[in-house]
Amino acid sequence: FPRHERIVSNLPYMISEPVFHLLFQLNFKSASFIISKKFADKVTNPDENTKLSYLSQLMFESELVSEVQPRAYLPPPGTLTAIRSVKPREPQTQKEELLQAFFRQEDKKTSNALRESLIQLERVETKRQARELIASFEVSPVILETPVARLSIEQIRKLEFCLGEK
Repeated sequence: FPRHERIVSNLPYMISEPVFHLLFQLNFKSASFIISKKFADKVTNPDENTKLSYLSQLMFESELVSEVQPRAYLPPPGTLTAIRSVKPREPQTQKEELLQAFFRQEDKKTSNALRESLIQLERVETKRQARELIASFEVSPVILETPVARLSIEQIRKLEFCLGEK
């Protein structure tokens, strides 16, 4: 991706979710998308128990700019459209800061991503200290061996609980 600060796009509905996953890895100031209303609501609904919803709320501040009625298009689509604006969210706690750094490393195993996040955030100085701290979290070995990108929402919730406010 070229370097950028702002993103504006009328996304094809079928690639909305992959683009949002890509946003978690990018450094940008703001992004505005025309997406399906159903998807726009899905990523911001706190009652939605999905990984995408969880990550979107952890990583972004989101605003529904407006709804676009089908009659605004020719031919009119069979669904409502929304303009959604997102910008990176500042973490409110140390745990949120750790989780944000952790989820930006989706290409690694959970144990390695936690270790690297702890070092990057200067919570520890060495890999040995990071491994000892991770052991104190008492995270399931199954979760620690799972790649970050493959964690289920249930595993994410367990990991979040184990991390507590340490």
